[in-house]
Amino acid sequence: MAASLPDVTDLARLVGAMGFGPEQLQQAMTDPSFRRLVSQIPAFSDLSSSTYEDILDDAFDQEFSQTLRMIEQAKAAHLREQSLPPVKSPQVPRSALLAGFTRSSGPASATKDTVVTMQWRQTYIGVVPGYSTKTLDELERIDINNMLVRKRHEGAYIMCRIISQTRHIVSVEMIVEDPLGATCLLSIYRYPTALDCTVEQADMMFPIGTILAVREPYYKFPSNGEVPLIRVDAPSDLVFLDRHPVLLNGVTWPTPGPLRSIGPADNAVTWKDRGNRYFKRKEWICAASAFSEGLLQDPTDHRLLLNRAAVYIELGWLRSAAHDAERVIAMDLEDAQLLRKAVYRAAKAYYLSGRYDDVRRLSSLGLQCPEVQQLCRNADRRLRERNSGQYDWATIYGATRAAASRPDVAAYRGPVAVQIPKGGVRPRGLFVTRAVKAGELLIVSKPIASYFPEDTPSKQDELFRSINLLNDTMNNRSHYVLIDLVVQRMWDDPDLASVIQAMYAGESFPAANGYPIAPAAPSFVGPLSHSRTPCIDIDVGRVEGVCSINAFGVGDIDFTDAASEQQEYPNLDKPTGLYELPSFCNHACLPSADRTFFGDVMAIRATRDLKAGEEVTMTYCDSAQTYQKRTEFVQKKWRFACDCLLCKADLSDSPAARSRRAEAVDMPSSLGISAIKQRIAQIKSTYTDSPERRRCGIKPELFHAYHRLGFVYSKESHVTHRLARAKVELCIIAFMDALEAVGLVITDRSVSGPVKGPSSALPVDMIRVPSLSHLCTPTVIQIASALSGALDQDVRARNWIKVAIWIENTSTGGGEALFEQKYRSFLNT
Repeated sequence: MAASLPDVTDLARLVGAMGFGPEQLQQAMTDPSFRRLVSQIPAFSDLSSSTYEDILDDAFDQEFSQTLRMIEQAKAAHLREQSLPPVKSPQVPRSALLAGFTRSSGPASATKDTVVTMQWRQTYIGVVPGYSTKTLDELERIDINNMLVRKRHEGAYIMCRIISQTRHIVSVEMIVEDPLGATCLLSIYRYPTALDCTVEQADMMFPIGTILAVREPYYKFPSNGEVPLIRVDAPSDLVFLDRHPVLLNGVTWPTPGPLRSIGPADNAVTWKDRGNRYFKRKEWICAASAFSEGLLQDPTDHRLLLNRAAVYIELGWLRSAAHDAERVIAMDLEDAQLLRKAVYRAAKAYYLSGRYDDVRRLSSLGLQCPEVQQLCRNADRRLRERNSGQYDWATIYGATRAAASRPDVAAYRGPVAVQIPKGGVRPRGLFVTRAVKAGELLIVSKPIASYFPEDTPSKQDELFRSINLLNDTMNNRSHYVLIDLVVQRMWDDPDLASVIQAMYAGESFPAANGYPIAPAAPSFVGPLSHSRTPCIDIDVGRVEGVCSINAFGVGDIDFTDAASEQQEYPNLDKPTGLYELPSFCNHACLPSADRTFFGDVMAIRATRDLKAGEEVTMTYCDSAQTYQKRTEFVQKKWRFACDCLLCKADLSDSPAARSRRAEAVDMPSSLGISAIKQRIAQIKSTYTDSPERRRCGIKPELFHAYHRLGFVYSKESHVTHRLARAKVELCIIAFMDALEAVGLVITDRSVSGPVKGPSSALPVDMIRVPSLSHLCTPTVIQIASALSGALDQDVRARNWIKVAIWIENTSTGGGEALFEQKYRSFLNT
C-alpha cells in the first residue's frame, strides 16, 4: 500500500505566503534554505526529496492560484481607491492614537497554525502618487484637520513634530502632531538604509521632538486599516526644520510633547564623539547625521569633515565624500598624518567613482602614503582597461567565485551609441557605430546598484514579498531592495538622476530625457550640505518603473540540463542589478549580443558580425523556450511583441504546429529512449521549411530534445556495459544533432576511423558561431569527454575541445585560460 502523504495545508500556506510562481516552486523543492524552513513544520520534518516532489503539485494547486488572485485583488483595490474622490476623515484623538500605536521591533514572526518562525514583510511597488519639486517658500502651510484623504495636497506643506517612538516593518512609522495639536500617523519609505534598520536605529534617524515639513503631502488610508496616514514615498519630500529657523518663528505647540529621545549635543566635539560611536556600530546614516550636525556648529572642523567623508564613502555618496576631503586638503594642515588621511579619502572617493585622473593628481602631491600610491597603481590599470577594452578575464573570473562579488574593474564603452530605432516604434536602442566581428567586446558595465542576498545574511530566512502593480508580478526581496539602493545612490548624484530620467520607465511615465546626459555643473548642484537632505528631488515613481523594466538578474547562465543537475540551485531570492548602457538594449529572442557576468560586472559581446548602424539586442527571456512561453513572458512584463528572426520563423509555422511543438516540449523529462525519439519526430514535424526558418536556422526546442536523448544514452552506457561503446556513439551523434539544431555547422560527424583532413583540423565550420552558446559549450565538452574517455579518440577529443574554446571565447572572451577555469569541474567529470 502506498504511504499516505501528510496534509499539505501548512506547506501550501507557507508557499502562498512566499508568493512563489511555478518555476520558483520547482527550485524551492531542491533549495536548502526552503527545506530548512519547511523542516520546521512538524508534519514535514522527515520528508525525503521524492516526497517533497510528490506534494509539490498539491501545494501549488492550493496556493499558486490564490497568489495570482492576490495580485489581481491588490491591483483592483489600488485602482478602486485611486478612482474614489477625496474625502474628509474624522480625526482620531491624540490619546487613542498613541494608545493604539503598537511598537514593533521587526516583522511578524509566524505563519498561522504552524511553529515556523520567520520574518515576514509585504509591500507594494507602483503606488507612488508623485513627488515634490517645489521649495517650502513656494508652498502654503496646511494643517492635518484641513487635509483630505486620497489626495496629494499640491501647493502645500504640513509642519509636524514627532511625538512617539518609531515602529518599523517596511516603512518607518511614527505619530506626529501639527501646531494646532491634531495628530496622525506618518509613514516614511525609501529613506537611505532604513529598510533593514532596527527600531532603535530608526529612533536615531527620527528622534522624538524632531520638527519636520512634508512637501505636498499625500494623505491616504492604509491598505489594511481605516486610520489615515501621511505616506512619504519620496524621502526628498521630507525637510528637517531645525535648519529653517525662519519658518519656526512664531510657531507654538499646544502640548509640551514628550521628552526628546535623543538630546541635542552641546558642541561640535560632542557631535563628533556621538558620530564616532555610530560609525563603530556601522550605523552609517546616524553617523553621517551626527557629523553633519557638528559641522553646523563648526563648519571648519577638519576632523568632522574627515569623519563625514569616511562615512559618506560607506554610504556610496562619493561626490560629497571627495568634497569634504578636498576641503581638508585645502586647509594646508601642518599635521602630515591628517593631510595624508584627507588625501587618501579623497583619492578613494574618486577611485570608487571612476575618476581615475583625479587619483593620479592626488598621488602626485608627494606624500608618503602607501595607500594612495596603491590606489594610483590601480587607477593606471583601470585607465588601460577603460581605454583599450583589454581585461584579464581569467583573473577576474577567479576573483569572482566568492558570493556577492563586485570586482574592481573599469567600465568600458566600445563602438556603440544610443539612438532612436528607425520608425520610432520602439524605445531608444543601442547601435554599433562601425562594423564589428562576432565575439568583439562592446560594453563592460558596472552596475548603478546591485544587491546580493548575501549582503544581508540576517535576512536569508525572511519572507519578503513585494507586489509590483506596474507589471503585475510578485517579487522577492531583491527587487525591492534594488530600488532602495538606486534612491540612495541618487541622494548624492544628480548625474545619476539625469540618467534615470533618460531610461525607459514604462507607459505610465512621461517621455524620457535625451541621452547621453550632460554632467551637472558643480555650481548648479553642490555636494550634500547635510546628510538628511539629498542634493536633488527624487522621482521615486520613475525609479520604480525603471527598475521594474530594466533590472537584470546577476549571475552565470546555467549549463545544460545534465550539468545543472550536478549543481545546487541558488537561493530563491536571486542577485539583481541595474545597469546604464545595457538598459538601452532592446530585446530579441535571437539577439545580436550576449552578456556574461563576472560578479556584478556585465560584459557584452557581439554574437555575430554586425554592420555599422546595426542594433545591439539582448534577450530578456530564455530563448530556448517555445514561442508561446517567450511571447507570454515578454508581453506580460514589457508589453510588446518580439519580431526577431526566431519569432518570425516560429510565426511562419501554423498555430496548430506551434501547439504540437509545445506539447512535445512539455512532455516529462524522465522518458525512455523510444519516447524521446517520438518527441523528436513530433518536434521535427512542426517546423515549416519557410524562408524565415531557413534564414533563422535555429530550432532551440530540437536542441533540448536531442540533448536529452544524448544524456539518456550516456546514462545507459554506464549501466549496460556490454553495449557501452555503441551507446556512447549514439550519445555523441545525438549531441551533434543538438548542436546543429542551434546553428553549428559540423563538417566531420565521424566518431571513429581516420580524422578527415589534417589531424589538427576542427570538425566544424567556424564561419558562424552557434546560438545559445552557454548551452553549446558544455555539450561540446560532453562530446570530447565521450570521445576520449569511452572511445579512446584522443585526437578527435582535443579538436572538439578547441571547438568549445572557440565558442566560449566568442561568447565571453578570456581565451583558453578563462575556459579552463570556468569549466574545470565540468572537464573533470
